Amino acid sequence: MKNTLLIIIALIITAIYFSGCKLDSTRTIVPEDGQRVVAYIMESDRYLFKQSNYRLKVEGMVIASPLPRFDHFKIDQSIYNSAANYSLKPGYIHFYLTPQQASDIHLYNSAYFEVSTDFGHIFGNQSRPPLISDIKINGTEADYSPLNIHNAQIVLSDKLEVSWDYNDEKPDFLWIYGYYSYHDGFTDRVMKIDEYVRSSVSSFRLFNTGVLQWDGRVNFNIEPYNGPIPTNGSASNMSGDGHGTLYWSHLPDYCELEVKVGSGYFKSQSDRVKEKIGLMRNSFLENIIMGEFK
Repeated sequence: MKNTLLIIIALIITAIYFSGCKLDSTRTIVPEDGQRVVAYIMESDRYLFKQSNYRLKVEGMVIASPLPRFDHFKIDQSIYNSAANYSLKPGYIHFYLTPQQASDIHLYNSAYFEVSTDFGHIFGNQSRPPLISDIKINGTEADYSPLNIHNAQIVLSDKLEVSWDYNDEKPDFLWIYGYYSYHDGFTDRVMKIDEYVRSSVSSFRLFNTGVLQWDGRVNFNIEPYNGPIPTNGSASNMSGDGHGTLYWSHLPDYCELEVKVGSGYFKSQSDRVKEKIGLMRNSFLENIIMGEFK
């Protein structure tokens, strides 16, 4: 009788165990540290003031292990959930607006952003960063005359410092990026500029005295951002089922600067450098998500 009772108890425990496994196998496995989202709204003045030449890009990434099922992302009241709005990559999901969707959407001074997967929702709000003004190169106001292909000129080996003014409000930080392109007597070379600057300062030394030794050009942008400055341990500004960061950048036309160094450099090289500057801007999201913080 005792043995029979033990057998019955064992069978009950076994049934409960296998029943529990069956139920668990139908549930989504959520990683211990949740899912991570980084979203990026990128616009220019052409979007704000020149509607005939609309420029807006919205994209982001979801990182989790295992990868969740992507449901949609949402900007204000607009939901984007078609197969054309995301793609699976090794280790993450890349989501984005199509060019047509970007031309149809109209953002104002703030936006609500949400990402939904079968792990849950991550959401947050972000505002458009304010612009800067009165940009100066080595203390002299930048020349924006349409007759000039460069905004300033400096002699060889001179320092290169940029300064600016803030208006009534400040962005959370500025991204200063670009290249010094030159020929060293043997080959074409470039020297990269890639710095995040807190809005507590209003000037930045791009190159110290003695660095710009060769005739060439310096092409760079000063781009205002709202969002946590990219540093190790920067805080999340999205909440929900996981954690995330939402950035909004605003590149006005007047922040695209070119400085002639010495006698300058031939235009075709300058064009190639400007293409590289564009690639740097597009790589911002990848740099953030991969943790390449300064």
